[in-house]
Amino acid sequence: MGLFPLIDLPSLAAEGQTARPLFREVGWDFKTNRPLWRGGEPVYCTGAQAVLVWAWLALQTELRMHDVFTRDYGLGIRSELMGKPFTQSVQHAEAIRYVKEALMINPYITDVTAVEVSFHGSELTVECTIKTVYGEVALSAERSTVTAARPVNPTPPDPCNHEEMTAEEIARMWAEIMGQTEPADEEE
Repeated sequence: MGLFPLIDLPSLAAEGQTARPLFREVGWDFKTNRPLWRGGEPVYCTGAQAVLVWAWLALQTELRMHDVFTRDYGLGIRSELMGKPFTQSVQHAEAIRYVKEALMINPYITDVTAVEVSFHGSELTVECTIKTVYGEVALSAERSTVTAARPVNPTPPDPCNHEEMTAEEIARMWAEIMGQTEPADEEE
């Protein structure tokens, strides 16, 4: 499955082929978490780099959260692991198992080794070596393990009636909406 789920690779069985076609995926900028574009068109990568992009995106996607993906695509950390009464060692072992299971559904991946996971607050860091049909690639990914839940204010101010709110209250409200703890200071 590629970045664009409606564009799928042709079935090998339907074409009578025994060899897999060259794996192709939209290139990805891992630092900005955005696809690569050039001249208004997506930049494609192939081979081991394409498998690496697929694996990184699979680890960023919560298992069974989005209808556009198959039920096997993604990492079930949030739905299957977080909030459960597991000890830290069991949570660590299960996270490793979930990472391997999430990646091994890709037929171009032959093995996932040297899996290291660590939890830092609400962030999960994964580092591993992926053996593909094209060779080995190293993967390092971070993702949030919790949803962007906000504390519920029992009597929130009416955001549509700005006459009731001071500029400071509006700035604080928007900072909360954007996930910041303090409103950003405006430069003068």
